[in-house]
Amino acid sequence: MASKNAELKDFVFKPGQLINIMLNPDDRSFNAECLYVGMLPNQTLIMTPQTATFPRLEKDHKLIVRITTSDGNILFVAQVSNMTGGAQPIIFLQKPSSIKHTINDSIGSMGLALPILASNEDTGARGITGTLDNLNINKARLTLDKPLGDPDQDVIVKAKFVIGRVNKSVSLKARILNEEFENDRYIYHIALDEKDESTFLVLFGFIFSETSR
Repeated sequence: MASKNAELKDFVFKPGQLINIMLNPDDRSFNAECLYVGMLPNQTLIMTPQTATFPRLEKDHKLIVRITTSDGNILFVAQVSNMTGGAQPIIFLQKPSSIKHTINDSIGSMGLALPILASNEDTGARGITGTLDNLNINKARLTLDKPLGDPDQDVIVKAKFVIGRVNKSVSLKARILNEEFENDRYIYHIALDEKDESTFLVLFGFIFSETSR
């Protein structure tokens, strides 16, 4: 397990995703739950309480927030910028100054070295060679011979997955999260954004096959 600093924009959250809240940091316990609604361009997090017993929060109230991601957890302190009234209030949290991302590589991911070809839809870069080094259902890690692009750009990763006796070549749609440079190679963490059902089933079948060995 490892940890690193990150920003909210580095993560892909789904509407209705559970958010654990520590209402009073002195209690040292996550005693409330909210559901993810969305995020504004300035990284203001929007959520709604899961229960009707959630207390009223004033502006600038500090919370400790924990969100489970596909590869671990993120933890940060945030201030309330606004909370609407009504039967289903909406809470707006200011962009946190820092986020701790704890990575657990054992959560549905695996170490790989699959040959790939990567392309960038935004820049037009095509056929960059490299390997797919780590993969789970939501994210992947690439090691490439040449630069692929910048964070938030859309990319395509072509790879051949072996599931039992079946070989399937697929093109995965993804978005760049961040870039690193290590040992003269370009390292990219990407968020998978594959909506094609047949491609998603191949990906899921491959992950299930590898983790079941």
